[in-house]
Amino acid sequence: MGPSDDFNDMMIDTGLMDAGFEGDPYTWTNKRVWKRLDRVLYSKEWTDTYNSTRVQHLPRTPSDHHPLFITAAKTENRKPSSFNSKYVAESSQLL
Repeated sequence: MGPSDDFNDMMIDTGLMDAGFEGDPYTWTNKRVWKRLDRVLYSKEWTDTYNSTRVQHLPRTPSDHHPLFITAAKTENRKPSSFNSKYVAESSQLL
């Protein structure tokens, strides 16, 4: 088993999920080698609060890493709607 297998096993064991990304697939370079070293992981609890998570790999600046830009849309805490039957008229009263 290699390091990537260990990492994947850790994600499964902890229930963490990879948020994916948009943009260049590599986040690090030494100008000879290009790798995706940086990731955003999130848990089930995160999705209870944020219904959308977006990760963008921004253009590399003088650094050897691409910056990551993360946006998350918050889930609104709406109370479940309830149905009150006292407001329903008999069908014969509707005519």
